[in-house]
Amino acid sequence: MRSLILNDPESVRQSIRSAVKGSRDQRLLHELHCVLLVGLGRSCHEVGQWFGDSTRSVERWVVAFNRHGAAGLCACSPGGRRPRLSVDTVKRLVFELRQSPGICGFPDAVWGGRLLMQHLQVHYGVTMGLRQCQRTLRHLRALHLLVSHA
Repeated sequence: MRSLILNDPESVRQSIRSAVKGSRDQRLLHELHCVLLVGLGRSCHEVGQWFGDSTRSVERWVVAFNRHGAAGLCACSPGGRRPRLSVDTVKRLVFELRQSPGICGFPDAVWGGRLLMQHLQVHYGVTMGLRQCQRTLRHLRALHLLVSHA
C-alpha cells in the first residue's frame, strides 16, 4: 500500500485548531484523541507538537483522564485567571453603567475607563487597571449591553 502525504500539513493543523476552538464538544473530542495517542505510546511532547498544544496541556488531559475517565476532561476548567467580578456583580454593574454616573455620585457625564476604575474601587473594593476597565466598557458596548459613546 502506498503511503499518503498531506500537501499542506500546517493548514491541516490550523484547521484542527480552529475546529477545536469552536465548541466544547469538539475540544473534548480533541483531548480524547490526544489521550489515546499517549495511550498508544506517543509522548505528550510529541502529541502536543503535532496539534499545536503545549506538552503541559496534554499531560493535564492524561492525568485527568486517568483519574476520572472522560468525565475528568469535561470537568476541566478553562485556563487563565479567575474573573475579579462575579456574575451577580457584573449584572449590577451593567445596570449602574446604563445610568448616568451622577446617580452613583460622580460628576462626570459619561462612563469612561478612569471613572469605571474609580467606581469599582469605591463601590466594590475591586482594583482593576485602566486598560482593563476600558476593555470592559468596550466589550459591554460590543455586546449591546451599554449605549456606545464614541
